[in-house]
Amino acid sequence: MIKLINKFRKSKLAVDSAIATIGRIAIAILNFLCTLMISRSLTSAERGEYAILIASIFFFSTILNFGLPYSNMYYAIKHRDLKNYIYGIRF
Repeated sequence: MIKLINKFRKSKLAVDSAIATIGRIAIAILNFLCTLMISRSLTSAERGEYAILIASIFFFSTILNFGLPYSNMYYAIKHRDLKNYIYGIRF
């Protein structure tokens, strides 16, 4: 077990994945706590205004990303020879 942990700590990809996972869990917990605080402190009319604000932000961020996630996938598939460079894997 100790050898497995040491091997895990030496792998940059594994460490980065663990950090990203811990970050996502922390963000989910903070979102949950913020949702509790907002739902307890706002009236129903204020919650509706808040929902419109959040929906507007989500809508505009979706529209204004200009398809970058899909173009990144297209570029990665088209240039398979640069796969290690695109994904940040350096050997």
